[in-house]
Amino acid sequence: MGALDSRGKTKQLCCKKGASMRRSLPAFAMIALLAGPPGAAEAERGQHVPTAAELRQCPHLARVDWRRVSRDLAQRERAPSAASRDFDAEHRRIRGPWPLPDLSRAEIAIDIAIGSGETQEYPTSTSSFVWREPGGQWQVDRVDSISASLPPPPPGTVMEPGWEERAKRPVTRGPLSPPQAATIDRVLADPCFAIQPDYTPFQMPLRTGQIDSCYGAINSTVRIRRGTETRNVSDICSRWPSAELANAVMYAALSFGTLIEQTARTRFPDGEIRIVSMREGRRTSIYPFYCGELEVGGRAIPVMFQDLRSGGLPRRDLYVPGERNRWSNSFEETWRMFCTPVEQPAPAPPQH
Repeated sequence: MGALDSRGKTKQLCCKKGASMRRSLPAFAMIALLAGPPGAAEAERGQHVPTAAELRQCPHLARVDWRRVSRDLAQRERAPSAASRDFDAEHRRIRGPWPLPDLSRAEIAIDIAIGSGETQEYPTSTSSFVWREPGGQWQVDRVDSISASLPPPPPGTVMEPGWEERAKRPVTRGPLSPPQAATIDRVLADPCFAIQPDYTPFQMPLRTGQIDSCYGAINSTVRIRRGTETRNVSDICSRWPSAELANAVMYAALSFGTLIEQTARTRFPDGEIRIVSMREGRRTSIYPFYCGELEVGGRAIPVMFQDLRSGGLPRRDLYVPGERNRWSNSFEETWRMFCTPVEQPAPAPPQH
């Protein structure tokens, strides 16, 4: 992307909400707009009109009537009453007891906040930050606020104050998964992302005089900060490269190895943890078991791991020898159920 904005300016963006917006839409179109529209000075200045040289790199952008976008859309689609939406306040509302991440080491930070959708079985709001640290490592700090009933704690268990609020807000925190980090780096380096409009309407005017419309889609907005520069990009209908960026940030996740190591660390707080081997076993519903071996403090331990959702809430199960589990009375029996390779039938003898 080079500089955050090819015009070197800080912008605020807006959106237009349609009655059919739902968070149950495909992932690329599920990011709700929480940034307000631009201020009056921004609207009067209009949007940058890409040069012919810039558009030659991006044929899908060349069909847009950029002068109409610049001259007309900013004024028509923006509501002055929403000119200054507070991103951080929306993040804090979703996060509840969990603080905003420390971005002091961030070279670049990107965030999205989204409310729940009306068709979700368990209404979920999400606050997600990703940032790149010196050396190129991307980190994630994501909180999902889930409206779901918690199972009661075991009889006699003394719970800390506020445990329910924290339990309904599971946290994903650590190194971002490599595929998502690669997607973000690719979009940021895309010259088409640098010149794409920072705000587009549901009805996009084309150079042919026609209108490119979309229905049942939801707007996507990402806030991108680097140093003193900020760019807020709203991509209604997921037409532009920023749709991939919004998707990666919204669903930011840990790598599979990090997920297992973090889960194991809650069981074995002392001693270094290393994954020796891990393979996919059989599934329960849509959730596979992973079967393998961890080295904990120099000791090899066979384990079974499953990352699943139960009652709308995420749950990570780690089974080890010597303990009962929800599937059987012993680790060995559960291993045979889900981890023993399925024997293939012997081939039929040839017919003579």
